[in-house]
Amino acid sequence: MTASQNTVPILISSYKNKIKKLFNHVSGRTSSKIEREIVFTQSKISELETKLNIIEKLTRDELYILEEERSYLSSEYILNALPKSKKKRILICGYYGARNCGDELMLQAILKNINTNKYDVTILLASNHNLDASYYYPYHVLHYPKKVEDCKFLAENYDAIVWGGGAVLDDTCYEYRGIHNDLAYILFTISLLMLQMKKDVYVLGVSANKTLQNKEAIKDLRFIVENATYFSLRDTNSRNTLKKAGIPTSNINIIDDLVLSLDFPVDPKKNYNNDIICIGVVLMSDRRDNPDTNTLIKNIITAGVDYYKNQKIHLELISFFDQYNFDYEMYDNALKNIDHELIKNVVLSIRKQDYSVSTISKVFSKCDIVISMRYHATLIAGGILNKRVLSINQGNTHRHYYNKQKYIKDKYINNLIEISYEDALNYKNFRKRLEKTAKTKPKGISRMEKNKIKGNIIAVIKKYLG
Repeated sequence: MTASQNTVPILISSYKNKIKKLFNHVSGRTSSKIEREIVFTQSKISELETKLNIIEKLTRDELYILEEERSYLSSEYILNALPKSKKKRILICGYYGARNCGDELMLQAILKNINTNKYDVTILLASNHNLDASYYYPYHVLHYPKKVEDCKFLAENYDAIVWGGGAVLDDTCYEYRGIHNDLAYILFTISLLMLQMKKDVYVLGVSANKTLQNKEAIKDLRFIVENATYFSLRDTNSRNTLKKAGIPTSNINIIDDLVLSLDFPVDPKKNYNNDIICIGVVLMSDRRDNPDTNTLIKNIITAGVDYYKNQKIHLELISFFDQYNFDYEMYDNALKNIDHELIKNVVLSIRKQDYSVSTISKVFSKCDIVISMRYHATLIAGGILNKRVLSINQGNTHRHYYNKQKYIKDKYINNLIEISYEDALNYKNFRKRLEKTAKTKPKGISRMEKNKIKGNIIAVIKKYLG
């Protein structure tokens, strides 16, 4: 870490010391006139320390990112990138490494069915300082390219690229930005170069924003759709988005979400617990300290206690996104702001993930209700495991969510109970939807349909990567 990077942590430490000295000075005076000032000053000191702690965490992340990106430049590609075998080199790309649960599961679905006797596999990863990359062994790993030259290096030295699912048809940040390139820009750039070199591009079950507007991104995507060896979307809504953007869709296939090809064991004995009501919660935010998160958790606790009356509540906050410990710290910050009187009869826990199918099944199977803001949590809990799900729908506000979230309700969960993000922040509205969810009979994907979906996905993966 450079001297300039050390500056902010040193300043934070200095301010904390000054705050403590100020408090000691003020509290040491005995004049009755300033007793009120001591109480006021103490509250202000507490507020300042909270803000400084938040700044410290954000600064820590930025410093980690800077350190990572300095080491993920071209030298990594030149020295470590190329597999040494004579197999066909294939690059699997997506939002991996950040440990976003749904994306990691989609990757598992591909790796489970790829022919490693034929292909030498490299996985492209996002930066994440707390990631042990050996998790992906025995496959090779590289980090997102930071320069156009690195994209060119990958295109020249790999035989094919695979887009492994996800909401990657996103034109919002479509531009070259040096070392902070957007995933869509990276995928499009490598694919365009590979197609120009007459190499294979396989797009497996991706989705798009509700609308596409960036003309450059639309032009590039059109070329990829028309020339890819295989191109598929995971919902018909995304196909309509591409069609409205002027992209021909005759070459586009529809494939179910790759996660649906995995086997999630269902334990019917754990579906309901008469003694303890278990509420699983999967929230998301763009900030660790979002007041809305505090409000949502407070509403969930209050509504649960109010509806289930004298039954004991176990509220399990489930981490789905682990990059820089994001979800864990988001939940932890929220719990610090919850009134202790409110939670005196509630068991609270934060569940960290290991991203295994068995663990995710076990966590969701014991829940009486799952309250979910995340697409894959809703799909797995409600569609696969047949749990009661209250989906906090961000479709009107989150660019990635409209198409895929609507498809869940249209195809996978016939009676999915939803509430808008805005309404979920209102206690009375949330309470009504929770009650409706608790009274709803779960109805996800039938066993026969699951087997059919699984077979279709595996057939596609093995056709092109088997």
